Amino acid sequence: MNKRVEQLLRKIGVYAPMKSSLLYEAYLQVLRRDVLQERTREIEFYRSILRTSDAQGAIFDVGANLGDKAEVFRRVQNRVVCFEPDRMNIEFLKQRFRKHSAVVVVGKAVSDAAGTLEFNVFRDGDSLNTVSAKWVDVLEGEQDPRFGKGRRVASHYPVEAVTLDEGLDHYGPALYVKIDVEGHELNVLKGLTRPVPFLSFEVNLPHFLAEALECVAHIVSIFPAALFNYDVHCQFEMPQWMGAASFSAWLKEASIPYAEVWARMP
Repeated sequence: MNKRVEQLLRKIGVYAPMKSSLLYEAYLQVLRRDVLQERTREIEFYRSILRTSDAQGAIFDVGANLGDKAEVFRRVQNRVVCFEPDRMNIEFLKQRFRKHSAVVVVGKAVSDAAGTLEFNVFRDGDSLNTVSAKWVDVLEGEQDPRFGKGRRVASHYPVEAVTLDEGLDHYGPALYVKIDVEGHELNVLKGLTRPVPFLSFEVNLPHFLAEALECVAHIVSIFPAALFNYDVHCQFEMPQWMGAASFSAWLKEASIPYAEVWARMP
């Protein structure tokens, strides 16, 4: 769909409900089979991983943005808890999943402590908006074409934050926690003090190498037997899962710009 059309539909409040409608599914079937095939591939990827565990629980989508991952997750597990601090995206998520009671939308950030954080906005609803000051510094000086040049924070406002432990206490156990919060991943993980069967976190290299290594160390402090892998576009790149020491050594030498790091609690 053309971006200008999408923005117009969002502005008048019909894009989110449309994304969860039968009409949109028909549109994908007829005109965008590539999008449908990609979603099917993602569903199969997550099912293949999560079904290896006998554990029960929800999928926690930390940094849900517009809910494209949550749309996949709700087809994989019978309960999805979305955490999202961007006020425009909160309303979008509520509209998109209004007919799906198994998807819970929590309009809060997740961090290492409960309280209030400053949310930095490049553009309303932008997936790169963040509570991380370092992320802002990186993007404002970034020449990487992934993010575009000359990005500047246009506004900011306070958002409420909770910890993952509090989320688990309130919304029940998690089978899988996905963390994609633009540079704030380590803070999110520091708010977790109990093991979950699976979790993943975004890492952008080389800027956030130190934080990624700390994430691995924190996970191991919770569950020393944790094993690690990474995926790019829902495909594991390592034939075997690694222990923390081997994975950290690999991470220090990695030449990739981006990955989704996975931890599995055997």
